[in-house]
Amino acid sequence: MGVTQPAVAEFDSQEHDPRLSTLRRYALAVGATVTHRVVIADGSQILPTQADEAEMVAECRRIRMA
Repeated sequence: MGVTQPAVAEFDSQEHDPRLSTLRRYALAVGATVTHRVVIADGSQILPTQADEAEMVAECRRIRMA
């Protein structure tokens, strides 16, 4: 993955607040993806559309090929 042990230790520490791009890179390195959802205060959810999910998958594939 090209990450040093101190960088992983910092990532694991509770004081560290990693950027979303870092989480995505780490997820891709282990064959996973990062998804998002919005939950409104009443408990209802706003879920991504199929088009949104397809775009996310395409983005992940582009990143893997780079």
